[in-house]
Amino acid sequence: MKCSACKIIAHANCIGILMERNKLSCKPTFRDVGIRQYREQTTTHHHWVHRRSEKGKCKQCGKSLQAKLSFGSKEIVALSCAWCKSSYHNKESCFNQQRIGEECSLGTHCSIIVPPSWIVKLPRKGSFKSSLRKSPRKKQTGKKKSKDREPRTFVIKPIPTANVTPVIVFINPKSGGNQGAKILQKFQWLLNPRQVFDLTQGGPNMG
Repeated sequence: MKCSACKIIAHANCIGILMERNKLSCKPTFRDVGIRQYREQTTTHHHWVHRRSEKGKCKQCGKSLQAKLSFGSKEIVALSCAWCKSSYHNKESCFNQQRIGEECSLGTHCSIIVPPSWIVKLPRKGSFKSSLRKSPRKKQTGKKKSKDREPRTFVIKPIPTANVTPVIVFINPKSGGNQGAKILQKFQWLLNPRQVFDLTQGGPNMG
């Protein structure tokens, strides 16, 4: 299986084991910090992924990232960021440990990407954090009760940033001669997957 957001590849039977061992992690697309702390630590860091095959050139030395032709080779050729797409040779002269904690610019499409710091995961209903957000409900008299709405899982908290105008992408995978599925994956790779919506999965309401 291949993740469309960071292009990590793993056997379907191996995914569960890798996650248990904390050896498999996709780029974070939201923040799980609580509604009150969303303005803290607003920077996005690089999400480095080991690549056994990579195209393009090293950002440090400018030389080609020569992909290994052997399918059975386990050698890591390069490290690339799933956000800004920068790639480096897997050697000390090109990629050092200091790059791991560097802030990521989000790459070429930064002006239209919804930063993960803008999307805050809401606490589960009934949790301590959730109870802090609740306000006493007034008793409704003589009014019909509104229909129950599905509880929101995330909330958008934009942080004003210069030259940033994010877009929302709606795609019908069945359109264009069924080529929409490829376009959907392409946008999930280039942008934050949470700003890309599949219209066959409940329509545009979530967007």
